[in-house]
Amino acid sequence: MSATPIDLLIRNARIVACDDAICAATPPGFVAVTAGRITAMGIGEPPRLGPVRDEVDAEGALLTPGLIDCHTHLVYAGNRAREFEMRLEGASYEAIARAGGGIVSTVRQTREADVDTLVRRIGAAPAITDAAWRDDGRDQVGLRPSRSTPR
Repeated sequence: MSATPIDLLIRNARIVACDDAICAATPPGFVAVTAGRITAMGIGEPPRLGPVRDEVDAEGALLTPGLIDCHTHLVYAGNRAREFEMRLEGASYEAIARAGGGIVSTVRQTREADVDTLVRRIGAAPAITDAAWRDDGRDQVGLRPSRSTPR
């Protein structure tokens, strides 16, 4: 290995690696990061990689890829625009919840809404397709009408 300084060395981590079919965790190993990029990883103790600026013992914890839970709720009732304004004004999530807002408020409003109201909201929502989100009922790739667009 080179003598390039390592910005971060994470030791004793069970590293989760994923491909399209499966995710698996390794036995305890290491990850070395230099200039924001993974420069070395492996099972067991790392070889001499060079000077290390910061080191973390993961104590056997899982180290996962940067997972993003990006999703939307197509069917819902309520509106949280005022809560957004409150956050901009410095209110905490706890203060908003104490004032009756937060996720609990939209869950409650959705449960209380009748089916016709929820169906009308779906009809007014922008189209969602496998390829992209557009508000004109066509998908980004084939520009064909979206299956999810009520017509």
